[in-house]
Amino acid sequence: MYMYTQGHSRIVSTGIHLPQERLSSKDILLEVDSKNRFGVPHDWLGRVMGIQERRIAPANMLPSDMAATAARQALEMAEVKADDIDAVIYTGVVRDYLLEPATAHVVQDKLKASNAVVFDVTNACHGFMNGIHLMDTLIATGQVKRGLVVTGEIGSRYIYKAMNTLKSKGNRETFLKLAGGLTLGDAGAAMVMGPKLGPDSGFMGFMLHSQGQYSGLCTCGTEGHDQVLETDMPSILHQGQRLLGEMYVEAMKKLGWIPENISKCLYSQ
Repeated sequence: MYMYTQGHSRIVSTGIHLPQERLSSKDILLEVDSKNRFGVPHDWLGRVMGIQERRIAPANMLPSDMAATAARQALEMAEVKADDIDAVIYTGVVRDYLLEPATAHVVQDKLKASNAVVFDVTNACHGFMNGIHLMDTLIATGQVKRGLVVTGEIGSRYIYKAMNTLKSKGNRETFLKLAGGLTLGDAGAAMVMGPKLGPDSGFMGFMLHSQGQYSGLCTCGTEGHDQVLETDMPSILHQGQRLLGEMYVEAMKKLGWIPENISKCLYSQ
């Protein structure tokens, strides 16, 4: 069963933070000697995954730093002051602290968004979309007039964990299991949300679906320990494409749209 809700909000503004340092996919595979040790060409990540490079944050930068920097850009674009924000939702996979406090509190303090209710939402790669959906709900009920959804990802720590493992041991099977961790990078993002300006503006609807039987296809942090990211990438791609097709049909029915109504389609997995 799919969860479908009508949209009640709009994007007021967005902000990003991209660290200056870059790390290319080719350099990663050269460093682990992928061609000689695993039979994987040095252009494999760029050719198969479509990722040529990623940004790398300085060693002393925290997820909240990137989230707050992106948020300031979004607030400036929206011409909204931090203390006018009613809620802040932090949605990153990586957080400042493993358990306490929620990174949203750290972002709130850095922005001085003293009037906001804040909390974290964690759901792997889907976290930011969940944050948008939750903020839309808060706006729909009138509890929030201006909301801020933020993230600050430092995926590079898992790149280096995978690289260190691959440089010391492993075979082609190990490489394929850890390849997902080599695709990550560092960035901050933020979105200011507000009520719709009219029925044909903003988010038209949200459709969500969860299938926990596939939760083992991508794992990291067994028993609470910070470990390498392990993935079954072929299965993830296969199941993702299958589910996307099914959800697309259902979403079009709910919205009352036909393919000709769509001018742009973005695919993210």
